[in-house]
Amino acid sequence: MAALFDPRTAEFETLTSWPELPAAPPGGRPSLIAADDTGLWVQNDRGGPLARVTADGIDHAEYTDGRALLGAGRSGAWCFTTHPRRQPALARTADTPPPPFPQQSFLVALPGGGTRTVPVVDAGVVSIELDENHLHIGLEHHPWSRTPVAGRAPVSPRYEAAFASSVSSIPLHGPVPTRIEPGTAHRNDHRTVGYTSEYADLTYNEAH
Repeated sequence: MAALFDPRTAEFETLTSWPELPAAPPGGRPSLIAADDTGLWVQNDRGGPLARVTADGIDHAEYTDGRALLGAGRSGAWCFTTHPRRQPALARTADTPPPPFPQQSFLVALPGGGTRTVPVVDAGVVSIELDENHLHIGLEHHPWSRTPVAGRAPVSPRYEAAFASSVSSIPLHGPVPTRIEPGTAHRNDHRTVGYTSEYADLTYNEAH
């Protein structure tokens, strides 16, 4: 349920609710809620249906294919799938190529209905942050290098892969991009990548 106030007078206008949206399962995490200029996006279960809520209640709902709500702007609500923490890419030689990046994609629920998938190309998502105007996506990508990992004899030498990193800052109120990749117009060289979780394991962030 939400209480609606007139933004000019701060006077109470009405209450709105969304009882049709399935409730969160027992013992689950709190509902995910994001607001934009004209309404709310509500997801009671992480990865469950995402509802667009206005003053009249649920306007429409979308299935997110298991993705959790991150935040919203005038262009829509952004959702992403959490991933388990990536294990270090170790190899016995310094020139062994690292494994390919996992196939990842964002899903944007549009205010007027429908969704749009935004794939991540040639990169791995390592962090996600939001402010009022942007979704900041920390990426790891090529070029890569390997550095030796200290070990105890008689274990063979091991080398860990290290990648270049950058941040793509996607406007929450602008057009939805067709894909996210390093080196595009959304690259933000004034912001550093946060490594609080590898490949955006949001549950790790919450636990710490």
